[in-house]
Amino acid sequence: MQDLMTRIQTYIPLILFPGLGCFMSCFLTMVCIRVMPVLGFIDYPGGRHIHQKPVPKAGGTAIVTAFLIALTVYGLMRFSSDNNYEFIEKISRQVFLPALFLGAVGLYDDRIGLSAKLKLAGQVMAAFVAWLFDAKMDVLLNWELPFYLSCAFSVIWIVAF
Repeated sequence: MQDLMTRIQTYIPLILFPGLGCFMSCFLTMVCIRVMPVLGFIDYPGGRHIHQKPVPKAGGTAIVTAFLIALTVYGLMRFSSDNNYEFIEKISRQVFLPALFLGAVGLYDDRIGLSAKLKLAGQVMAAFVAWLFDAKMDVLLNWELPFYLSCAFSVIWIVAF
């Protein structure tokens, strides 16, 4: 019975937090569909667009916000159960800050419009920040990478992902 309880406690976060993120993403997407046009985030037909009527933009805001909410709830629950401040600090720097920056770049792109080069530069900067805070690939095929290759491979991997 104890083994079953341990397994349940191990696997519940694997269902609970992605489920929370999915629910929040759906809910916030509905909110964005109503609110974003009022704030001027509208994509009009024409050019490369295939839609026939104006549609709301900035749906990425809902996804980023849902992700950050799920990450925050996970961090708070982990902190309250383990008093593991180092974990919270590490995950905040490695994931929260780059995700927040990417969300801001996406929102700016939806409002003003950015070139593909500037969007890629924003993604590379966010990946570099994650690498600076130890979200890095240090070993590849059992070979320890020098810092410059670690940086290059990590940034390329994060941006490609």
